[in-house]
Amino acid sequence: MDRIVGMVLPTTMLFVGFFFLFCIIFFWQKRINKRKNPLTLELLRVPGESLLNQIDELSIDLFGMLVITFVTPLLFVSIHLSESYIGGMPETIGRLVINLLAMFILTIYCGNKSLSILKDRENKRLGYDAERATG
Repeated sequence: MDRIVGMVLPTTMLFVGFFFLFCIIFFWQKRINKRKNPLTLELLRVPGESLLNQIDELSIDLFGMLVITFVTPLLFVSIHLSESYIGGMPETIGRLVINLLAMFILTIYCGNKSLSILKDRENKRLGYDAERATG
């Protein structure tokens, strides 16, 4: 019984921590989206303001994706080591390959997602510069 608890507890703690982090971010985004501006007058907008807002949102998404990309290998290494040393699971090639494969797949996915966000952000920045020059 102690062996199972020692095996499951560290992994569960990591996933619970990430779950709460993502819940906080999700509910914060929901709260931000519910806000309404108290100003009812039509104010003049500067050229490219909507693109600037989109660039800001993409920057936040990019930061989150880069953090996840950075933390993913650390997460999988800590899971593997905690299963081995705390849980007492034997070191097998199969378990090592599965952990490494899952780590590489998730890291590559997050890296590709980061690159697509960077590309989209750069395109929007160029559009913003063009709108400012035209305005």
